[in-house]
Amino acid sequence: MPSPSPLKGDLPGYAWDTRMQGGRYRIVNADGSLGRLVSEEEIADNLRTMYERTADQFAALAAAVVVGDITASLFQRAMMEQLKNLHLSTAVLGAGGWDQADKRLYGRVGRTLRDEYRYLARLTRQFEAGEITPEQAIARAGLYADGAYGQYRRETDRRMRLAGVQEEWLRTEPGACNVCRLAESDGWVDLGTHEIPKHPSCRCHKEYRIRDE
Repeated sequence: MPSPSPLKGDLPGYAWDTRMQGGRYRIVNADGSLGRLVSEEEIADNLRTMYERTADQFAALAAAVVVGDITASLFQRAMMEQLKNLHLSTAVLGAGGWDQADKRLYGRVGRTLRDEYRYLARLTRQFEAGEITPEQAIARAGLYADGAYGQYRRETDRRMRLAGVQEEWLRTEPGACNVCRLAESDGWVDLGTHEIPKHPSCRCHKEYRIRDE
């Protein structure tokens, strides 16, 4: 049976359909039935909206420190909690829903978060010591949402590899940078050739296939 989306509050209601190669999400209709397949482009669009909203929340937390509404330590704790929820949710989305999550997935997310927490602690210390301007702190805080897209992409690649998929094609969006457009021009390459995101705010996605013999 398809499993419910891990992000019902942030994305349209999705259900996981294991009948498709590597698994695919379908829209859940108002009556609870399964509807059309959800494209990678649509997932990327919805994730972008979620990340932009989260980035605004992170920047707002930093701004609250600047005006004295919260302490730097409270800022750090609030950021840690939101980062944990964001990375876990996007990893589970990439894996195919909560039913696909296991201890190994939680371990991978945990390792990523340890790095994120270390960077966040440094940002907080610099903020408190006046080593960066309030504007820099607000801008840096907003960038933390970008890292979660990489978590989603890595779990998606892992899921596809386990399903026997061998090739990928990086696909760009309108206004993509030269680096991403060059990667797209490679066409079909071995799965895992291109790491996404290639830069902050990158929202490229991939197509997948089993190699023609």
